[in-house]
Amino acid sequence: MIRHSINYLIEAGRPRSLERAIVLAQVLLESVSYAWLVQETRRQTPAQFRRSTAAQTIREMLSVMGIPTELPGNLGALTAAPAVGGHIDGPRAFTWTRNRLVHFEVDRPGIDPNVLLDAWRLGSWYCELTILRMLEFNGRYRSRLSDQRWSGNVENVPWH
Repeated sequence: MIRHSINYLIEAGRPRSLERAIVLAQVLLESVSYAWLVQETRRQTPAQFRRSTAAQTIREMLSVMGIPTELPGNLGALTAAPAVGGHIDGPRAFTWTRNRLVHFEVDRPGIDPNVLLDAWRLGSWYCELTILRMLEFNGRYRSRLSDQRWSGNVENVPWH
């Protein structure tokens, strides 16, 4: 599972397009969710997993892993996206964006590039943290969501 996840993380982390990176990040998150919730922790049966939405399973996995699910405040474009609006969390906003990309409708306007950028940052952050959690890493890391770009800006992983 780790090798599989890292391959998707590399592809999602250096995208040829934001759209592709978002889709690949969700593939990674859904794969890891199944492995973590059904195989590793046995919190769900395969049938329970299939009945849940991607946002539900990703949210549960992140919660069990100790990874925050609230939508970070510095992702303003994603928070303000018209159909996302209201009080929703990160997994819901991320999967909403991916669904808009995959389930294209001709008469629906495209997605603001800033929303795509925010969704990519959020999805990549979730991917990185899930891999670090599976590796039982308990140190400091550089958050992809940080607006501080200097190299010494690190923080503890959220579950530590």
